[in-house]
Amino acid sequence: MSATPKTRAPDLDGVPLAQRADVLLDRALEHGTLPASTQKLLELTRRDDAEIGPVVEALSHSPGLAAAVLRVANSAAYGQARSVADIRRAVTVIGMQELHDIVAGTAMMAAFSTPDPLSERIQATSVLSAAVAHKLATRLKLPATATAYLSGLMCELGALACLALDPEFSAIYGGSIVDAQQRFAGEATRYGGSTPDIGGRILAASSLPTEVAQAVATTGLEPGEHKATLGRVVAFARLGAACLMNAGEHGDVALLQNELVIAAGTVGLESLDPELLLQVTLSAASAAELQLPGDLGLRQAIPENDVEAPAASASNPAAKKGWFSRLLGR
Repeated sequence: MSATPKTRAPDLDGVPLAQRADVLLDRALEHGTLPASTQKLLELTRRDDAEIGPVVEALSHSPGLAAAVLRVANSAAYGQARSVADIRRAVTVIGMQELHDIVAGTAMMAAFSTPDPLSERIQATSVLSAAVAHKLATRLKLPATATAYLSGLMCELGALACLALDPEFSAIYGGSIVDAQQRFAGEATRYGGSTPDIGGRILAASSLPTEVAQAVATTGLEPGEHKATLGRVVAFARLGAACLMNAGEHGDVALLQNELVIAAGTVGLESLDPELLLQVTLSAASAAELQLPGDLGLRQAIPENDVEAPAASASNPAAKKGWFSRLLGR
């Protein structure tokens, strides 16, 4: 993305329905312009002869990106037994190519973020989606679970873009957070397509990996033969994270499990065991530093039989009060 001034929100009401998604995409690519410091970092990490020193130096001048890189390096996606507190080690753990993709995706998320409660909720949901996608991909023994993590993290990029550019979006999203069919039908009426598709197109236009863009673009409502397994996992993660956000208010085990079963059936994963779905999402909540109330909190405190230790376990009280709670103002 080249440096251009921020654009104003498009007047979608005056655009034919079939052209609205394209207009919104054009405006989003202008609005999502990355700062010069981020563009420099992306250039450093995409080089075949990339050296760790200049990359660490560039990250030191971008505290927000440095914090995001540390958070990812400490996530279950990278399975570190000890906390990663040093940027140089974080870069080594993640690797240059994946670091490039994480920096690009995180910077785009930041570009579309606004001081709006719904924007903050979508960002928090995206972090949960990343954890759910990674945990489920691991349980299903899919390859490249780090790709599942990045895809989950980016899965609401289109929603953030629409919220930043279209004043009408909050009513579409807020009224149907866990009902995929209702939400995407409303988006199709407004944009002629879904926000996952818009997000996937933004990522593709920004040269992120094709498998990430395709996974993000998957709503889970496509005919079965057109859904790649990673896409289905990310589609479930999008819905499962919204269910977890609701569970953060009610704390009801049976209600959460029922919502997760419905979400899995919606995206073509109805064969998955309900108890597995619950274990995956509770583990993801702990990894994303979301402490659940009531009976869910008690279940969350029971160690799971997982293949990797989450970065913030339910047995770590300090982790429960980390950045996730601060993001939600708790």
